Amino acid sequence: MRMLRPRPGTPRPYRPGGPLFCAQAPPEPGAGASRLLRGGLGLLLALAPACRPETALAVGHAPVLRRELDQALEELRTAYASFGEDTLRWHLLQYGMGPAAVLHHRWRAESDRARAEARRWAARLRAGEPFDQVYAAWEALQEEDPLALPVPAETVSLVRAPSPAHLGGRVAAAVAALEDGEWAGPLRTRRGWEIVYLERRADPVRSRASVRIRNLVFRVGPPGAEAVAEQEWNHAWLSGDPDLLAALPRQWTRGRLLRELARPSSPE
Repeated sequence: MRMLRPRPGTPRPYRPGGPLFCAQAPPEPGAGASRLLRGGLGLLLALAPACRPETALAVGHAPVLRRELDQALEELRTAYASFGEDTLRWHLLQYGMGPAAVLHHRWRAESDRARAEARRWAARLRAGEPFDQVYAAWEALQEEDPLALPVPAETVSLVRAPSPAHLGGRVAAAVAALEDGEWAGPLRTRRGWEIVYLERRADPVRSRASVRIRNLVFRVGPPGAEAVAEQEWNHAWLSGDPDLLAALPRQWTRGRLLRELARPSSPE
């Protein structure tokens, strides 16, 4: 039987576990990097580190981890099973997981400290302490710390739509899989690390049900860090799994793909 092959340039749906574009990223800035930069992007690609299967997408030097993206996709499909995987994956990335990758890469030391702190609070919940009690203690601690940022309005009990656009990609995915009275976390988000608690779902149809949630937010980065991460997410060069890149909106990736930037320009 003759196998049909797609024509060159035909977009292909992304399938987790597919091949990676092995030239993941140029070297991190340093003494050797400046010399390599003078040699052009072609040389950078030739000397780039070997591809890592755990990286689905790289935004500049910031990796979007495959296991986190695939897990969030499976959770989000609990509420949005009628939507295509490419659509759900794009919403997860665009509304949180993409900027979060940049945020946590740029401020890695702060991210590690915030994650350790979030894990300590999650351990209290895991040990059986009621969420109301843990949340009250966390809220009081924020008020006592003169250096702490104000408690975000999103952490207060609110009724909100359960989509990534309203809750943020990673939180929306976690909430999609939760039942009333359950919690999830710590989750890597565009604000830092979060623990989310689902108080109540207003409708059994999860894709349309407003949800009442509360979050414990452990921030990463200085004031304005979210805006910086958002800017880099939308403008830095891209590399990673070619099938995933092909499934992303072309108007968003145009002019940013590292493998395209590395091609020698045609002679005039």
